[in-house]
Amino acid sequence: MGYQHLQNTLRAIALTVPAARAFEMTVEFALGEGKDTATVGRLEDHFRDRPPMKACIERMKAIPRPASASKTGTSGPSWIWTS
Repeated sequence: MGYQHLQNTLRAIALTVPAARAFEMTVEFALGEGKDTATVGRLEDHFRDRPPMKACIERMKAIPRPASASKTGTSGPSWIWTS
């Protein structure tokens, strides 16, 4: 019973540590009022190739304007805010 409890605890820690790290980086970025853009890069690196990011990218590809922007390599207000 002790070994199983330890194993479950280690699994729980393994699941929460990445989430805690991402939360810490998000708070760091917000508290810095967006002045330190290196945090954005660290957040991107943290989420790259993770299932939630892959799902988000697939959802964006399903929307016509973001999908065309990703194919052409353009982004910004021109495709986000115009109708």
